[in-house]
Amino acid sequence: MDYKKNYSTEHVTVDDVIAQNNKRISEHKKKQGIGNPSNSSRQKGSPKKSNKKKNKTGIGIIIFRIISLVIIIVCTRVLLVWHNENKSNNEVISSLQDDTNIERDSIDVDSIEENSTTDGNNNDEENGQDENSEDSIQLVSTNFEDLLSKNSDTVGWIYIANTNINFPIVKTTNNNFYLKHNFKKEYNSAGWIFGDYRNNFDELDQNTIVYGHNRRNGTMFSNLKKYLNSSFAKRNSARYFSFNTVNQRYVAKVYSVYKMSSAKLILSNNYENDEEYEKFINEAKAFSIYDYDTEVSTDDKTLTLCTCDDNTAFRIVIHAKLIPIDAQGNEHNNEQDNQEENSQEDSQRNNARNEDDE
Repeated sequence: MDYKKNYSTEHVTVDDVIAQNNKRISEHKKKQGIGNPSNSSRQKGSPKKSNKKKNKTGIGIIIFRIISLVIIIVCTRVLLVWHNENKSNNEVISSLQDDTNIERDSIDVDSIEENSTTDGNNNDEENGQDENSEDSIQLVSTNFEDLLSKNSDTVGWIYIANTNINFPIVKTTNNNFYLKHNFKKEYNSAGWIFGDYRNNFDELDQNTIVYGHNRRNGTMFSNLKKYLNSSFAKRNSARYFSFNTVNQRYVAKVYSVYKMSSAKLILSNNYENDEEYEKFINEAKAFSIYDYDTEVSTDDKTLTLCTCDDNTAFRIVIHAKLIPIDAQGNEHNNEQDNQEENSQEDSQRNNARNEDDE
């Protein structure tokens, strides 16, 4: 047996051990990807990608801040314009109410129900009556000559007790102008209270329509929302209100209140015949959220008040029959005049007979 040979084949030197260890380390590095050029390049590129992400995030934040600033500026400007327009309209309203000769009087509810008339000389202070009274109806008289000198489009005046509705009514050749212009014809998004361009305010149509904005600050026709509250709507001070044209004073007696989709609402000023007008009256009563039990015939004239609600998606509509006050008063005065004339004629005849007898 050759011991020397066996020893040489099985003997492991230090160099062999080092070589084997290096081999294992090399294999381990390969498995871990250490020393791989492609992986190394990826690792070197990672910081660049991270920087790009940071840059993109920074730009996004800057853009967001710019957009937010623009929105804030625009909203602030809109609010300032809205505030200034409301302030301007309030000044116009105050000026008109202060400068216009507005006389107030009242009439008993019972006398209206009996188709009686007021002598036009009643005074709230003298009679101890105010706009909270449920026994009397508050009326106004206005100097239309003064109003017409300020705006030739003036056609009427409306006053509703326990509200801030106390305005002159204007009308032009369309229903668009006064949506964005005030009484002075100045541009104003609050607009004004205006009559339908189709209506004749000298000789009223079967249905006279008056519009006004529902402003968030409570101006124009915003107070018509009060009629959706039954505790307000059923009070006599709300059921009856004052409506004047240049030629005539009226008491408006409400017979219908409702809220309807803008898309469904259709209002006409005149109807082909009495049957169509009667149909309109009956439908208006059917739509009403209250049963006013008010008799309305085809001989009566209707006043319709209309404003928007729920961002113009709906309309608040109020129908009232018009009871002429001064006309009845004039008839009453004419009867008295006729009686006086007849008595004078009789007196003259008697005197003539006495002279003949002599």
